[in-house]
Amino acid sequence: MDRDPVARHELGGRIVKSKVIICSLGVLLWTLVLVIPQAGAATKSNKSGPKVGGTVTIGEYSPVLTLNPIASDTQSGELTNLYGNLIYYNSKTKKYNFDLADGLDHNSSDTMWTLHIRPNVVFSNGQPFNAAAVVAALDEELNPAVHSPAYGQLANYVDSITAPSNLDVVFTLKLPVADFEWLLSYYASYIPAPAYLKEVAAGDTTAAPIGAGPFKFSSLVPESSVTLVRNTSYWQGAPYLNSVKYEYIAGGTATLQAYNAGELQGGLVIDWPSIHAVSEDHIPHYAYVEDLGYTLLMNNRSYGTPGGSILSDVELRKAIAMAINQPIYNQRLNQGYGTNTNVMFPPSSAWYDPKLKGVPYDPAEAKKLVAQVETAMHWNGSLNVDCDSSPSYAAFGATIESMLNPLGIHVNLTTSLNQGQFIDNVIVNKTYDLACWGAGIPDVAPTVDLYSNLYSTSFDNYGAYSSPAMDQALTSLVAAKTSSDVKADLAKIQEVFNTTVPYANVGQNEYVGFYSPKLHGVSEDGIGTLGLAKAWMS
Repeated sequence: MDRDPVARHELGGRIVKSKVIICSLGVLLWTLVLVIPQAGAATKSNKSGPKVGGTVTIGEYSPVLTLNPIASDTQSGELTNLYGNLIYYNSKTKKYNFDLADGLDHNSSDTMWTLHIRPNVVFSNGQPFNAAAVVAALDEELNPAVHSPAYGQLANYVDSITAPSNLDVVFTLKLPVADFEWLLSYYASYIPAPAYLKEVAAGDTTAAPIGAGPFKFSSLVPESSVTLVRNTSYWQGAPYLNSVKYEYIAGGTATLQAYNAGELQGGLVIDWPSIHAVSEDHIPHYAYVEDLGYTLLMNNRSYGTPGGSILSDVELRKAIAMAINQPIYNQRLNQGYGTNTNVMFPPSSAWYDPKLKGVPYDPAEAKKLVAQVETAMHWNGSLNVDCDSSPSYAAFGATIESMLNPLGIHVNLTTSLNQGQFIDNVIVNKTYDLACWGAGIPDVAPTVDLYSNLYSTSFDNYGAYSSPAMDQALTSLVAAKTSSDVKADLAKIQEVFNTTVPYANVGQNEYVGFYSPKLHGVSEDGIGTLGLAKAWMS
């Protein structure tokens, strides 16, 4: 490609979903457990190479209800290993790898991208994996009535998707996007077979999902477990493992306890004390980092209108951001191990700029601003703060309440909401002023996700934030071709962020995948998922 390779590597990588970081969703991986090979399964081995047979069990971080990739945002590996990927970002090499696609071209303005499908690939039911199948799946992702987690990522940028040939898919974009690979390596990367889509469209919610990945669907026990078995028609050849099982395991503490007891051989932790424990115990691991990983989402809609909030007043938004004491937050919620910061890209980020500062901690000034808003807006000083019912987010809300009360703000804190209720309150009902949230900007690829979060008309701009200066900076950012151009645009975005305060930045988030050194041949993608196409246990 005709790009700066440094920029291409740094910009490569993942996404969100909705940008919600709900602790129980939190994001995104698995837990690996070796199980005794099944009776009658192949068990031949080669002392100098992979062993064939056995089952690996992966601990799912959140309960799974469906494996339909157009409706599911599970990221523990089920989708990767069932459907394969069009493209994925390799966390080890920091480059994009092709799987079911084998090439991607673009025009000079980055407004048209052509994805080349690998020839002679079939879904596990024998249907051809071709351009028509890819277009059919992505068209469904772009149907707003489906509520796909990929909708916002695609709809912000894609004007049309066509299949001019059996193995070519052309994306015509609404604006130049230099890092379009990233969008094709996340939710849009999982393509189900046309036969499965037809069954779902006919109303069969229990239809067996069909993909072109290394494993096939075997069973799903909702909110409990998923089992996949070897796909002998996989284009790279049948995997070594007989099967993969995913079981729901709640929380980093329980995951590490099970690992240390020999019950698991790996897992995903997202809480800072567990991340610290993995490092201290020298367990093999890698991290997927999100900037703006913990935020206080602010409802920017006009005060006095349906769904509006007093936080449409920028001075009040500034006051709340100034009231967040990062060290206290870090100690109370993270035992001091977290990366909490008021700058968008902290020192641990690849995009850190020591010249940039965030909204400063200044509770005295914050209290003055609150008093001014109360007088000017005839406001009673009350704010509705919504968090989901997970323990971490309940603690998040309680800590924020303790910082806002001294300003003269009365917090109506709700922490009894399940995930569905919480998302409805924020996205559909808009009954909140502040919400425990997370922008979830992937450090390996911040451009398109920042645009999705903050552009005034973006489908993922859940707080209805609007700023012409921010829109201009974001449009420049997604078109930036080099790392120096990206950093210049990020500096402008930090400046506008400080003056307009779309939401309050609390800190960075990490997803740390750890695994036994006996697990070999895994592929690490940009969102922390382990691909098991060539995995085996020694």
